[in-house]
Amino acid sequence: MNPVATSDAAFRGGACPTPEYTIAYTGNYTTSADANIAQDPVQAELLLTGAAVGGDPRAVAAIRQMLETGALCPKDKQLHDLWGSLALYRNMIYGTYELNNAPAGTLVAMSDLYEYPCQGRPVQSEAAKTLRSLAGGPRHIWIYVPG
Repeated sequence: MNPVATSDAAFRGGACPTPEYTIAYTGNYTTSADANIAQDPVQAELLLTGAAVGGDPRAVAAIRQMLETGALCPKDKQLHDLWGSLALYRNMIYGTYELNNAPAGTLVAMSDLYEYPCQGRPVQSEAAKTLRSLAGGPRHIWIYVPG
């Protein structure tokens, strides 16, 4: 799984992002994450985070469960609670769920926790950049391409 995460790459690759922030992931996260969790929990966590930031409510529930049962430090509890405080809004045109209306402070706090996670958790710079972008920061497009 290789993340591709610049707006330049999206434009050069032929993607046509909407004027709003665009986050996409491909594939069925449950199949991929469930199959890989025992073999590579770090990759499964990265996949779930990408799906959650992309607006998949099932991935949000899975991340909250992981952070609750496998908490490594108080930051995991804080991230668990922040994910729980968000309301995902359904975009009626595209049929997708979005975090665009989430409070900016919440998204920035989540970004910080992904940039500086508990010891033993992967640093997720792409998730951090995307959450900051959704909070009104620099535009950032995150597209997961399984590989």
